[in-house]
Amino acid sequence: MQEAYCVQEVAQDLGLEPEDLKEIYESYFEETHEMLGQWEVLWETKDTDQLAKLFHGLKGASNNLRMNELGELANRGEELAKAGIQDSILEIMEQFQQELQRIEQLVTEFYQG
Repeated sequence: MQEAYCVQEVAQDLGLEPEDLKEIYESYFEETHEMLGQWEVLWETKDTDQLAKLFHGLKGASNNLRMNELGELANRGEELAKAGIQDSILEIMEQFQQELQRIEQLVTEFYQG
């Protein structure tokens, strides 16, 4: 089940105004897409150490913006990579990308308002 994501609630939780988060969101989405561009090469080369680091970065950045479902997916990916269980990582990445797209759309719609 997908949890609701509300920019206003995130801003309030962080002690900011929603407008103060706009550039932070833009930076987050840009950097996350860059990181996702790296994961496929790491997955294909079976570099589970670097995959774990990538997931760790995604986990922290996502949790900072209260994107809890993305943080959980990244945490699972990090644990799988550390355990060397590469087969399940592909499914986690697909779920991560779908959830990222959903949240990015919600955030974009909020600011286009």
